[in-house]
Amino acid sequence: MASMYGELISAKREIKVAVENSKKDYLVITNVMNTKMSGRLDSRLHMAAYILNPKYSYADPSIFTDVEVVAALMEVMETFYHDDDMKQNKVFNMDFTKFKKKKGMFGNVAALKAMDNNNFDAGDWWSTYGLQTPTLQHMAIRILNLTTSSSGCERNWSTFEMVDAKRRNKLDVARRDNLVYIQFNGRMIDKRKKLSSSSDVLLGEDVSRAQDWICEDAYIDDEFDPTTGVPYNIIDEAMEESEPTELRWSA
Repeated sequence: MASMYGELISAKREIKVAVENSKKDYLVITNVMNTKMSGRLDSRLHMAAYILNPKYSYADPSIFTDVEVVAALMEVMETFYHDDDMKQNKVFNMDFTKFKKKKGMFGNVAALKAMDNNNFDAGDWWSTYGLQTPTLQHMAIRILNLTTSSSGCERNWSTFEMVDAKRRNKLDVARRDNLVYIQFNGRMIDKRKKLSSSSDVLLGEDVSRAQDWICEDAYIDDEFDPTTGVPYNIIDEAMEESEPTELRWSA
């Protein structure tokens, strides 16, 4: 994901140079590319990865003024931090401004030279130099580390076989795709519900310190158990007086 859209844009530019900017020559190729990209490789997510990858945006600052690309990043950001106005404000009005203007660690000599390496990895770059903008860093790493492959399509094959059967071979493409979408995502929702209702077995002796394992970024009070509200000293005393028992905690 980190380089898909950017490499296609670079390819178009190289084609124009190769044919000496002859419009009638390069349009034959670029029009085909645009047709193949449309609806597949020009999504909001692709554009967001394009502008967040410093290999492209730092080499061509005009990307930061491209209305379509910036709007795509804003839409992805609103989806990523859905219903969290504080984080949305921090990402776009603070963190992104620092990234765009190369402030702090973004302007470090090592950070700028890293993009010249043949094995440059945008996700790793953000992990190292995005520490001063943690909210944007989290989103950038998630997006730039996404992989683009056909594996997502392969998961749908069994669903396609059920929908597009011999008795339904007259379904138009749009209706078939909608049926597959509903069935596949319906299964995913059911799977998520089962996972959310599952439980893990923990020994009673570990229970007073288990919350940080159960829930990422869970808040643990120094004096009270966040789940039961019981003071830790009472729990510890109970542990000493009884043998370890099995308790079930919702994951």
